[in-house]
Amino acid sequence: MKGRAILDYVYHPDRLKYPLKRVGERGNGTWQRISWGEATDIIAQRLTAIRKENGPEAVAMATGTRSADVTQTSMVFIRYFGSPNACGAGMAQCFHPREKASTFTYGGWLFPDFEGGAKLVVMWGAQTYITSPDHYTAGRLFYALRQGAKLIVVDPRRTRMAARADMWQALRPGTDAALVLFWLNAIINEGLYDKKFVEKWTNAPYLVCEETNQLLVEADLKQGGDSHSYMVWDTASKSVKRAGKTGTPAFLGSFEAGGIRCQPVWQRLKDRVDEYSPEKVAEITFVPADQIRAAARMYAKVRPSILLWGVAIEQQIGSHQIARAICILESLCNNIDVPGGMADMRPSPGWDGRVGGTRAWGTIPKETQDKLLGGATYGLLKETCTGHIPTLKKAILEDKPYPVRALLIWGSNPMMSWADTSSTFEVLKKVEFSVVCDLFMTPTAQLADIVLPAASFLEKNRISQGLTNNRTIIFLRKLIEPLGECRDEFDIAGEIIRKCGLGKSWPWNSIEEFYEEELKRKGLGWYQYKDKGWFEGKVQYKKYETDYYRKGGGFATPTGKIELFSTKWRELGYDPLPFHQEQSETPYSSPVLTKEYPYILITGGRLPMFFHSELRQVQKLRRIHPEPIVQIHPRTAKALDITDGDWAWIETLRGKCKQKVKLFDGMDPGIVHIEHDWWFPEKTQGEPSFSGAFESNANMLTSCEERFIDPGHGGYTLRALLCKVYKV
Repeated sequence: MKGRAILDYVYHPDRLKYPLKRVGERGNGTWQRISWGEATDIIAQRLTAIRKENGPEAVAMATGTRSADVTQTSMVFIRYFGSPNACGAGMAQCFHPREKASTFTYGGWLFPDFEGGAKLVVMWGAQTYITSPDHYTAGRLFYALRQGAKLIVVDPRRTRMAARADMWQALRPGTDAALVLFWLNAIINEGLYDKKFVEKWTNAPYLVCEETNQLLVEADLKQGGDSHSYMVWDTASKSVKRAGKTGTPAFLGSFEAGGIRCQPVWQRLKDRVDEYSPEKVAEITFVPADQIRAAARMYAKVRPSILLWGVAIEQQIGSHQIARAICILESLCNNIDVPGGMADMRPSPGWDGRVGGTRAWGTIPKETQDKLLGGATYGLLKETCTGHIPTLKKAILEDKPYPVRALLIWGSNPMMSWADTSSTFEVLKKVEFSVVCDLFMTPTAQLADIVLPAASFLEKNRISQGLTNNRTIIFLRKLIEPLGECRDEFDIAGEIIRKCGLGKSWPWNSIEEFYEEELKRKGLGWYQYKDKGWFEGKVQYKKYETDYYRKGGGFATPTGKIELFSTKWRELGYDPLPFHQEQSETPYSSPVLTKEYPYILITGGRLPMFFHSELRQVQKLRRIHPEPIVQIHPRTAKALDITDGDWAWIETLRGKCKQKVKLFDGMDPGIVHIEHDWWFPEKTQGEPSFSGAFESNANMLTSCEERFIDPGHGGYTLRALLCKVYKV
């Protein structure tokens, strides 16, 4: 749908075509057209002065979600400038919790092998058929289903795919971890896991010290022992031995080794999942126990299977543990790196689709890396090398932990996409200097000092490789010349960084030179493949049985095994086994508040005609979906004297917004769903409306308060909040 309207978007009369400088007070809507030379001079002079006075960390970058198109360039730019502070809604709230859970459970991000003969597809908090995220193409999904794969959908709403699923788990928003843990309970206690795989390739038999909650190593037992040799209990000799030195390790029980009380990881995991009985989980999730058990059995018995997990699990507290639980689920049923399962499809072991960003991070001195906003508080966030949005807000508004004086916003619309729009507005009003690079005059751009016109994806060359693990690399070639004076963000970044006197770190004259250098490191090349249009690597399965990751076989994890008990989570101070955490604002955690705000709010259901806050100026798409929609159950609407087509206020403790009512019986009556990122390009720019940025914006209802933030990655809660609804 979006593709059919793309020319209307690219050639839209409201496209930004020239650099603009604010005239008068910020947000008054008055602009002066300037040359590119003047624009980049102003930017370079301001950034250089701030860098000299406060250090490079006083400049932050806000990025969007279009990873290949904009984010890679902006991340490379800000890191070569010397700042660690690249922040974006598409980080702690999207992808990073899943990626890091995957990395520290089985060694890296795995990709669904749609064409490999999958017998089952699980869609967990995902609308892949709409979003097709980073090569999770809807076409591939439907191919697997046409080949006969069964379908389980986990979603509070009866989405299109839930309606056609073999099983639909309509859970209460924010209870994903409890649901996974009972799946694990059933699979372990009914013996439905792959016993041989678990015993050989996971750290299930490794001993855990009861006192320290750490894996027992040889150095714990004797002086001069190896600190990387993990210990197991040998059932034959009834003594502790190095892992791999016995064919009869214990998986259950409690033991004493050298005066140290310990248990195998498997015993610890079993004890944890046993806490989640069917009755308890049914009460927590709203899903009947027999339905949960049936889904767990199907997942365990119908193999191979692929699991499509979406951002829904990341936009709540406890996201770091939800993702870990799902990784363990995949591992117990041996859906790792097998045909039709979840496979490592990288063209080479070291391939990273985020071209250049990782190496650019390495050029930042460690003392500056350590100033990463939020890094000292959120250990898993620091592992992603990306900054924390609520901490960035505090740095701008309160100069804590240090002042951030300049904010560069490339391909992002924080006024719509960041939690707590009210505080975001204050941030954009207060920051000393801001630059927005975008295609349109968004509400965020209306608050900038300098606005730069960006080229669309049809007007520049790019590589699209999806996330970090996909065998297909697509070479996107420029089809038309940039309109007006629009420019590629890469060229803009190069000009600014050279004018800042940092040209040695940016030796490339074009994006093509940059790609050629990066790809050559992997034995590929831009000029080699640009005419063909793609490169497709050969898929090799069960690489853990070879020397692919490490000599002698195994996984790219600290222990060389799939880590059911995460050594990285333990090192960073997090529970190495997953658990359910009740959300901060629910009928269970906030019973008094529930009396005034009785409904559970969820946001963010995907729409096929828009991409987050983009495309709402395209009339061809707005005619299909002209207004923001709030879904309310008919029984709830009747109690509130609201009818289909009414406009209603949705209100939380933070604020309110209004959307048009659509009655929907495909969810629990206690749930209300609203659409996100709604603004109205046709409305007046600048004060006070900012193109209707405050009217129907879901983030008027969300919060950046600490109690709504995941302690691992620092993501904020966008689902499972309490609200009330009443007619406008």
